[in-house]
Amino acid sequence: MKFLTPFCLLLLVYQTNSICQIKTYSGKFDGVIHRNFSAKETGKATYQYYENKTFDRTFHGNFSFIGETVNIKGAFKDGIKVGKWKINSDNKVDHMIGPQGFFCKVKLNTNIFGSFDSGLFNGEWIYNYSNSASCITPPSWKKHIDIKSIAHFRNGVFIGKIKYESSTDGDYELDEGQFDENGFFDGIWTTKRGSIKTIKKYKHGIYYFILEQNTTTGEKIKYTDNTEWMNSIFNNYDKNTGHSVVDNLCYSMDTIKGWNYRIWLEDRLVLENDQMTTNPLYNIEGSQKPECYEIKVIKCNRFGP
Repeated sequence: MKFLTPFCLLLLVYQTNSICQIKTYSGKFDGVIHRNFSAKETGKATYQYYENKTFDRTFHGNFSFIGETVNIKGAFKDGIKVGKWKINSDNKVDHMIGPQGFFCKVKLNTNIFGSFDSGLFNGEWIYNYSNSASCITPPSWKKHIDIKSIAHFRNGVFIGKIKYESSTDGDYELDEGQFDENGFFDGIWTTKRGSIKTIKKYKHGIYYFILEQNTTTGEKIKYTDNTEWMNSIFNNYDKNTGHSVVDNLCYSMDTIKGWNYRIWLEDRLVLENDQMTTNPLYNIEGSQKPECYEIKVIKCNRFGP
């Protein structure tokens, strides 16, 4: 059974000589971006779509793609991603240039899944990415990368807990923390890079505490605690002026977008050195990148606007 979209109904109302219907395509597909945006991945796709009177094609309905390095399954509404999406690569093989300029095989194992609402990340998303590169041409060379992350979203904004772990040939990294209900960094954030552990504290986007320490020796590399100052900023905030006055100094709080948060916002993933590959999340269009926020506290003119 075929259904008319709102777009098609408008065409029928205003252009009675136009016919708009949902069609299905199944066959070769070159529309998936691959390898640092410099190439398209060839594979087979089955999807539904409609075209306007000038033959511009818009995805609308179920979409599935089976490619050389990635499989994709989801749905579109008027060209925008909706509903559940799954991206996976089970023992698929890619290639890269390794040491000494030799071509190497890269075995991929990826499993990414979650939901979109009108092109915006929504609910829980899980991101597992793994690749193992090996070159058999002397000198033999191997490299293994694992990335695991769980994040939560509401209408395209990070909320709640988030965790990111990666291991490259045994070198472990961790980022773990949370966002408040409005997408601001909040609470305790923990970062580990080898033997270096960093703890940061935020309150509704304001970063006020840091402890950076070598976990093997106890060496304190960096330590700042501005808890009292931060509390004064919030306690003395005037909604009418948008300013806080602390110790006779004026401060304003400006909302800025949070830093580029790893795999959830990055367009590319590193294979080795300067060699990159497209982030599987964004190798087909139809969604917006999620956002998170921080507050930048700056001095201001207390008598100004």
